[in-house]
Amino acid sequence: MTQAKNITIVTGGTRGIGSVITEAFKKGGKRVLTVSRTKIESKEHISVDLSEEDSAINIKNQIGSYGIENLVLCHRYRGQSRSDEMSLMVDKTIDLIEELQHQFMKPSSIVVVGSRAASQVFSDQPIGYHCSRGALDSLVRYLAVNLGPRQIRCNSVEPGTVYKPENQDFYSKNNTVVKMISDITPLRRMGAAQEVADTVMYLCSTSASFLTGHSLRIDGGLHLVSQESIARSYKC
Repeated sequence: MTQAKNITIVTGGTRGIGSVITEAFKKGGKRVLTVSRTKIESKEHISVDLSEEDSAINIKNQIGSYGIENLVLCHRYRGQSRSDEMSLMVDKTIDLIEELQHQFMKPSSIVVVGSRAASQVFSDQPIGYHCSRGALDSLVRYLAVNLGPRQIRCNSVEPGTVYKPENQDFYSKNNTVVKMISDITPLRRMGAAQEVADTVMYLCSTSASFLTGHSLRIDGGLHLVSQESIARSYKC
């Protein structure tokens, strides 16, 4: 890693929304260190499997004495095991924050990229996915209270259906789906990963210096619309 006084760490920062967040921080002049299983020959990346027992210690050792300005948690589990999902998303997240907490600057910020599954049920996602996102939502509030005295803020973002690198091809070929989502969304359009990144950047900025313990829904207001209103908007 090249020399810099402070760093921003983005777990899962090499793909999907995480990669967009990484680029946003870099464009904003931040020194960014990505963490993922992806093998990348770069001083700005740590290749580590967060599910491994000593992953948090491994990451801390590779960071060295750098001060942490921001920690953005974008990693996600890709598998079928409920226990593994809970372990990676909840236990390993806690392990990482506890291992790194003394390297956080004053002030600093933690942002969890969560999911609307913390409060809604998605038919295409298993029970472990929902339970882990609900636990992360609670964890954000716990950390906000307990790390607040050390000037470490903790918030989360919960993206709705947004354009991101891995689904661009699907939505470009399915205009009907895009129109349906847009029609039921108050802002009448789908969001983009860049808008999620912009919100994360805001939460890590001095403009949000008195904001902690919140979960921001980035869905164009869709969570405000009743199921009955959505049903009535479509004639059978």
